[in-house]
Amino acid sequence: MTNRSVRSSAQDVIVVGGGPAGSAAGKCLADRGLSTLLIEKHCYPREKPCGGLLSGRCIDAAESIFGAGTVAAVSKGELAGCRLYRKDKPIAEITDGPRMVFTRREAMDALLLRKAADAGCDVREDTEVTSVRPARSEVILASGETLRASVIIGADGAGSVVARCTRPRSRRSRRHAGFGLVAEAPIDVLKDEDASADVLPRIYLDALPWGYGWVFPRDGGVSIGIGRMLGRRTDFRRRFRHFVDMTCRPGTWERLDVRGHHLPFGRSRRRPGRANVLLTGDAAGLVEPLTGEGISFALESGRLAASAAADALADGAPTQAGRRYNALAAQHLLPHLRDAALARWAFFPRPILPLALCLLGRDANRVRWYLELLAGQTSYADYFRRLVASAGRQHFEF
Repeated sequence: MTNRSVRSSAQDVIVVGGGPAGSAAGKCLADRGLSTLLIEKHCYPREKPCGGLLSGRCIDAAESIFGAGTVAAVSKGELAGCRLYRKDKPIAEITDGPRMVFTRREAMDALLLRKAADAGCDVREDTEVTSVRPARSEVILASGETLRASVIIGADGAGSVVARCTRPRSRRSRRHAGFGLVAEAPIDVLKDEDASADVLPRIYLDALPWGYGWVFPRDGGVSIGIGRMLGRRTDFRRRFRHFVDMTCRPGTWERLDVRGHHLPFGRSRRRPGRANVLLTGDAAGLVEPLTGEGISFALESGRLAASAAADALADGAPTQAGRRYNALAAQHLLPHLRDAALARWAFFPRPILPLALCLLGRDANRVRWYLELLAGQTSYADYFRRLVASAGRQHFEF
């Protein structure tokens, strides 16, 4: 990618971070004709620990922002279902749910960043932001260079420098963050004899307390991972090894290159904008609290932040961008995340989890409805109404 060095006194907008949220913001701002600088500390493509399964909501967001065919360009396979496990036993399976796509984040993120640059967003890779001065609308680089912009958008992930410099998290907030471990392996490591023909993602809701495990076949191999909240002490590597031993052949653990990443799910900011500083994606904690899925919310928040910034600048009032952005987030993003945070209590607590798994295992429609929820086709309120109605038609014996 060709980067254009920017050393002018000010930009309309500076976007810190070149992941999906930052690229979405940069693309939308450039489409509006605003001078936009996107700063990314890595050189793309770069490694990104992630399961790499895109929901229907994520696919729709990516293609509405970056154009039809965007997801197809980085697809490593499509599917329309999943298999739910209790321990190592399958309890429910569907094959006719909403469309989902496997991808590699390295390729996907690089493509989105390139599309933002092609739209006219100036991109500076291998450039680290060390501090932000909100009162002066300044971004300070590791090189010592200081840049100014009318609006600053933080899209720099769970460890956001922009968030830390504007509104530090409390200790309580950090305890409610999450963490995940992920590794890739050949598909023949799975214990199942028919694993090579299996293209369904596997979800293990009881892999560890207040979290879940997954096995996602893709591109001739599998992505294996676990994720959960950090609220209680957990030996993640021990838990992950137990999960690998349960799902894979003996000796697999020693072959894995395990990578970790933080997940800010469950603590989304109710006001991700303040004056002319807007936080998006993981930087604002905009991650699905039940599943840990964040790409769709990163894309959508990047677009909303760009819209708020552009409208505020058009009115000559950049400090009103935060108010505009908060209103958009409250309308389009926060209700779903709030409902998902409440829904965790219907799945993860130990006294409830066995009942929840039994409920899901009795009727595959209940799994299908949840995939429709992740695809943005229904709401949590409607999902639980369906669960109650279907459960009322059955007699349970434990």
